[in-house]
Amino acid sequence: MPEAMGQAQAGVAQTLRAVRSALLPAAGEEAALQARIIVARALCREVTALPGYMDAALDAAQLRWIEEAVKRRLGREPLQYILGEWAFMGLPFFVRPGVLIPRADTETLARCALTLARENGYTNALDLCCGTGCVAITLAKLGGLGVDAADISIRALALTRKNARRSGVTIKVIHSDWFAQLKGTYDMICINPPYLCEDDMKNLQPELRYEPALALFGGCDGLDAYRAIREAYARHLNPGGGLLLEIGATQGAQVSALFGGGQVARDYGGLPRVFVMGGGAWDIESQTR
Repeated sequence: MPEAMGQAQAGVAQTLRAVRSALLPAAGEEAALQARIIVARALCREVTALPGYMDAALDAAQLRWIEEAVKRRLGREPLQYILGEWAFMGLPFFVRPGVLIPRADTETLARCALTLARENGYTNALDLCCGTGCVAITLAKLGGLGVDAADISIRALALTRKNARRSGVTIKVIHSDWFAQLKGTYDMICINPPYLCEDDMKNLQPELRYEPALALFGGCDGLDAYRAIREAYARHLNPGGGLLLEIGATQGAQVSALFGGGQVARDYGGLPRVFVMGGGAWDIESQTR
């Protein structure tokens, strides 16, 4: 770390410059943003409030926390795990190692689901492979749906319960290997399955190696999860219901072929990200972009 970080006290502006410089090898063009996030966390302030604290001094405890955070980040640990929380659809979520990190890509799944529910008057939904519970809790909190959240990971289910309490919503949490332990039927089924192929796993970014392979690896061609879903989902989907699956950016045609048609929504970057089947006719592009 730069010498400034070892001082008993340092100003916020000085610290920001030091942290940005230190983070460059790991964060690249995002170094400045990540520096602001880390320093803001040390101050217990929002990032947007930092301009008002540029002349403030950080104490020794705050500087130690920043130094440890930078050290972990230089080890390529994801910033979300270092912070212990992250925002999704404007809601706060606890994040822990061993559970997939909520990402902006998955917000496309949540936005499509909220639109589909509103357009069709859906009242309940299943979030399978729920992870932190980000999609389930979003549907309950922002959409007013009754939601079941299921996952094979006990750690993920515990985190989902904790996040549901944080957001003040009630959802049913179920331990299930895909659909095996599920008994109910739903107006809507939302799934962010593992979809990375064998080559993807061999070339993972260092940060992704911190995340659970179970939530990432979708078999040799990345489509194993979609085949398993195809065989079982219909027994749990109400007539007129909708199935929504997050997909890899190159998998739209393959997943559509597996399910015999459907629509594909694009993410914030314009890449194919969510496969939607059922739910009636609606303009998926205008509703989700």
